Amino acid sequence: MVMHDPEPLPDPEPHLRTLPRLAALPLRRGHVADARPTPAWGLAELAGRLVELSGPGDSAALTLAFGLVLDAQRRDEPAAWITVPQHAFFPPDVAAGGVDLDALLVVRVPDAVAAGRAADRLVRSGAFGLVVLDLGADARLPAPLVARLSGLAQKHHAAIVFLTQGHGTLGRGVQGHGILDRGPRGRGTRSHETRDGGARGDGGAEGASSLGSLISLRAAVQRVKVGADRFRCELRVIKDKRRGPTWRHAEVCCGPPGLH
Repeated sequence: MVMHDPEPLPDPEPHLRTLPRLAALPLRRGHVADARPTPAWGLAELAGRLVELSGPGDSAALTLAFGLVLDAQRRDEPAAWITVPQHAFFPPDVAAGGVDLDALLVVRVPDAVAAGRAADRLVRSGAFGLVVLDLGADARLPAPLVARLSGLAQKHHAAIVFLTQGHGTLGRGVQGHGILDRGPRGRGTRSHETRDGGARGDGGAEGASSLGSLISLRAAVQRVKVGADRFRCELRVIKDKRRGPTWRHAEVCCGPPGLH
């Protein structure tokens, strides 16, 4: 009897042999890789989301927001700042904090609705990784506009950050000492803290967003004086649809002359 070698079995999954190695694929501009197990205040954590920073008039919202602008510029992500007439920042202080003002697009509009529409056009272009809207107490936007911005943020993997004026604190009995509304003059040590548990969703007065339920991350901010010209800018996340439990972030910054 003549024995023949059996024919090789067909490859059940031939398409797997032609797949490229995922590690060799380049990331598209605007997609920031983030494999960190814990959240951190930065563009990688906020990309693709609507974010609201809320605090009293003397809070550290501007300082923390310009920290995001600096982070975006270091990642070669174009950033835009949209503001209404009642709010402004002091350019020399922002530049002293490391922000490249020549690379920052600043848009001035008459009201919050116009700010939302400007953000719509900027994010829709696909050219910006970060858009900040400084709305203050006038932070009411039509629900359809917020829904559009949410979809555009996800589509273009951009962070849209709203600065609103609220009255909540971080719940530790510490009040602000003036207003740090001219951006960071310089950055000292930074500390970052995460904590499980705490408030979830939009429950409670402090957690209620003035921009609706489509806000993906909402945080309360405040500033505490810790030295002659040093201030601790504190942020507590009240709502985070991606992470769930609340977490905190804090950094110590230099204040402008005369700030108390």
